[in-house]
Amino acid sequence: IRFLGYDINSRTMTVSWPQEKHLRLSKQLDLFFLAYDKAQPISCRLIARLLGLVRNGGFVCPTGIFWSLRIQFSLNDAVRQAALRSGRHCVPAKLCSEGAVDLRILCGILQPDREHSSYWERPIGLLIRRTPTFTWTGDASYDGLGAWSKEHMLMWRIWKEDLTQLGFAMVLFTEPSEVDPIDALHINYLEFLVIILNTWIALKMCQLIDPLNQHHHIGLFLSDNTSALSWTAHAACTKHTAVHHLTCFLQALLTFTPSNFIYQNQHI
Repeated sequence: IRFLGYDINSRTMTVSWPQEKHLRLSKQLDLFFLAYDKAQPISCRLIARLLGLVRNGGFVCPTGIFWSLRIQFSLNDAVRQAALRSGRHCVPAKLCSEGAVDLRILCGILQPDREHSSYWERPIGLLIRRTPTFTWTGDASYDGLGAWSKEHMLMWRIWKEDLTQLGFAMVLFTEPSEVDPIDALHINYLEFLVIILNTWIALKMCQLIDPLNQHHHIGLFLSDNTSALSWTAHAACTKHTAVHHLTCFLQALLTFTPSNFIYQNQHI
């Protein structure tokens, strides 16, 4: 059946984004890049159409909410800058290169030639909050990172020396000081890295436990850092390039995993 713009299959128990919407978004993106590649301004109407379609598809695409927020902020900035230059409220805008990169990535996961796409289809059971099937608890300090999961029977630890050898800029002592490297990682980044590593390990465990992908896996990831938790959903709101890159990686893991997986987090 078709309900509120989505295809709902009661036999496979899935919700998918209709193929005609893939085609519409693909055409709008073609118009966008036709103007962008020629360094021409982008109309407000085209921007509004892009945002509406991306936000609509984001309901069933695991990475959709992230991309819709990223694109929204990039396009909003472009319109705001154009309005400041012209003194009018709605004028053609020029998007920054980073926003264009986001849209090109979005093109890569669109599949307008296929009736159903695994990237834009989700089991109904994964669109609602569920009781977790496993939990990962992680923490970070300036001395290192670590986490454990009772259900997966795994515990891991990475020391500061390991991170330094891998090329991460770390503070010299147990707390930040004036002699630290300029690019030394803040504790929020380290906490975020723990969440991403836990998600990566959990996805791998789901594939090992359920190679035929016959079950739903609901992961609950606990952290005592509110900034790291918020970045998993609202990284588009921050201007930090490192956070954007880390979140892109996390969203890619969640989007391209073959497992029926739902990500949940909670502050502890």
